Amino acid sequence: MGIANRHYIVIIPVLILLIIAGCGKNIDYGSVTDIDGNDYKTVIIGSQEWIAENLRTTKYNDGNGIPLITDDDAWITLKSPGYCWCRNEEEKCGGKYGALYNWHAVNTGILCPAGWRVAGNDDWELLIDFLSLQDYRGKEGRPLKQRLKWQSGSRGTDSYGFSALPGGARYNYTGKFIFVDYNAYWWTATEYSAKHAMYRAIYDGRDDVPADFYNKESGFSVRCIKETE
Repeated sequence: MGIANRHYIVIIPVLILLIIAGCGKNIDYGSVTDIDGNDYKTVIIGSQEWIAENLRTTKYNDGNGIPLITDDDAWITLKSPGYCWCRNEEEKCGGKYGALYNWHAVNTGILCPAGWRVAGNDDWELLIDFLSLQDYRGKEGRPLKQRLKWQSGSRGTDSYGFSALPGGARYNYTGKFIFVDYNAYWWTATEYSAKHAMYRAIYDGRDDVPADFYNKESGFSVRCIKETE
């Protein structure tokens, strides 16, 4: 066997190790359990601790149930708290994407597990600022996206264990489910107006995490952040 071939054999394992090392960091996860008994991973990113999955509770943290709304017309006219599963398929969507809540459920202040709260727009801004300082300016969604579940070639790296997934939304005007498997939308706890609240999104094919506002009757995912003393 020639010298060139021996070098080739040595180089290949080294390249494989470099590729594996570049796939992501070792994430040190914690855990929290909601009132339903659902266990969630938690993760510290910068100075914040986030639940690393979308919320899927069917009860408030005081034990009272949240109304499940499956009918499209009932969803459209609902002006009080409610939740649903994407496409009304709990078995397929619940564990993967979590539940979709209207903002009236968010605004109760008791949607997240005790000691946790729905992240406000300011909380998201702190997260974005942290990621910007890690050389992701303008591309903060890339390290937040889960690696394997997005449609386009714009895959995430999930470098910090946030594991964002495209759970879509429920449209307030028709009650229909939209952009499931394509886009992620999360309510913030921040009210914008009497009819609207702020949300954050990660879109398929884009790497930013824009803020916008929308009708409170829409169904979006929810991320919780740990209360600080």
